[in-house]
Amino acid sequence: MIINGSSNSKASWWAKHLLSAEKNERVTVKEISGLCAENIHDALYEMKAVASGTQCKNFMYQANINPVENDLTPEQWLRAIAILEKHLGLEGQPRVVVEHLKEGRVHQHIIWSRIDIDRMVAISDSLDAEKCHAASKEIAQELGLQRTYSPYDKDRDGDRPERAPRKYETMRGMETGIDPVAMKREVSQLYRDSKTGQEFIDALKEKDLQIARGDRRDYCLVDKAGDVHSLARRLEGVNVAQLREFMKDVDPQSVPTIKQVRAVLDIERPRGKGATAVHDCYSRLDSIEEFSGKLADKGLHLAQVTAADVRANSEARAAIQELQKEPGAKKTRLPAELHAGELVAVSKYGHTYAINKFTTGASKKELAEHFGKIEHGILPSVDQALIRARDPKWKQQQAGHAIDSSAARFNSRQKAKGQEHQQRAATTPYKDRRKQHQEKVKGIDRAAAGIVAGGAKVLGHVAESVATGIEQLLGGGPSHSQDAPAPLPEAEKNGAVLSAEQEAFNKAVLERIQQNAKERDKSRDRDGRGR
Repeated sequence: MIINGSSNSKASWWAKHLLSAEKNERVTVKEISGLCAENIHDALYEMKAVASGTQCKNFMYQANINPVENDLTPEQWLRAIAILEKHLGLEGQPRVVVEHLKEGRVHQHIIWSRIDIDRMVAISDSLDAEKCHAASKEIAQELGLQRTYSPYDKDRDGDRPERAPRKYETMRGMETGIDPVAMKREVSQLYRDSKTGQEFIDALKEKDLQIARGDRRDYCLVDKAGDVHSLARRLEGVNVAQLREFMKDVDPQSVPTIKQVRAVLDIERPRGKGATAVHDCYSRLDSIEEFSGKLADKGLHLAQVTAADVRANSEARAAIQELQKEPGAKKTRLPAELHAGELVAVSKYGHTYAINKFTTGASKKELAEHFGKIEHGILPSVDQALIRARDPKWKQQQAGHAIDSSAARFNSRQKAKGQEHQQRAATTPYKDRRKQHQEKVKGIDRAAAGIVAGGAKVLGHVAESVATGIEQLLGGGPSHSQDAPAPLPEAEKNGAVLSAEQEAFNKAVLERIQQNAKERDKSRDRDGRGR
């Protein structure tokens, strides 16, 4: 019994993942409870809407229950979920349950809302790994399932189990398709098969894995997606001292940095919304004016860094660094360093995104050839671009759309009505205002009663007309004339075949209906309106 869980805020990603039939052989929505929504997407966004009234960011808790056995009954699944949510403190919370069949194994995903709607606060998610392990242990004991030992177990036999990948590594692997667990097995096997450090590096290259020099670690691994892994954490039973001894034949200065490895791999994977927007807007066929226009449509403004921008940027970075030196100061990300003359995209929040290979996929030489030499003053400075990004009227003015005067007049009329209402409320006594309100309500009730009575009268005329038409169609009701066909005889028992008289009756009724329809069409053409 393996249980993994974490708090999360990616409603869109989880809705897509839970219903994905690409990697799962079967997807079954087992339960949506405590919510008005009827599907997974709406349910998760309903949780998000509730959380918008709080300061909680990771508003949902996602856990997956993965038993070794595949023959759990529906009652056992429900009991396992009940035990888990008891340990997590999420009893009675809105939840969705989705079952996946993947590679012959059945597991269930449960997502709870963390928001206590009575108090409008988030339920704590601290120590959730220990809670999940305690729940797994209790579920295995109660349901008689195979127990899985973890580093938290003190009564285990043998060595300490390997730690599972961290949450961000698991999420990253789900996005890139590179499983950290499978990668660890593969790298460990290559390590055991190699005799020297250089031989190990060559073997990794054949598997699209590159050794890099880390900022805080001696050696890191860079996979084909550009993600960085600690080499020591990807080796089974090997610590940092043993790894250094094994790699002693390799000169650390000869190992490239992470940035150099990514440049060699030519990875064009922008990070963040702003860099992604720049990447989507850039095209080698566009001029700088067209590129600037596309950026403006996405809320970014192209600017050229001036000397004044560089000074302001340096001062801001220095001030933040000084504040972070104080004890107890909150760590703040430094603004990106600016260089005079470079092109950047500026958002309304003051974030800058350099126009380089990382954001556009084009090299510095290609960008220089594409845009050519930009004359001074054509593009705004960073400060000017920030003002434009924060001015809601600038985009309309650039596109030639002025504010509609009719909308302004409408707003002024609404404002005048509001002022008039406030003035009347201030001068009219409360009793008089209440009496006026009651008379207004009575008038609305009288109007509604009149509408209902009129509708009933119209429905009565319609019903009378329909009855008259049916009577004429059937030849005057129970007493039929000589021209009218004979009534339909009783059907023979057990559903016998229609007799010749019944067929003749049905044919006569159909002809009468068609004849009445033709006469009605002629009458409409003559009168110019329907009866």
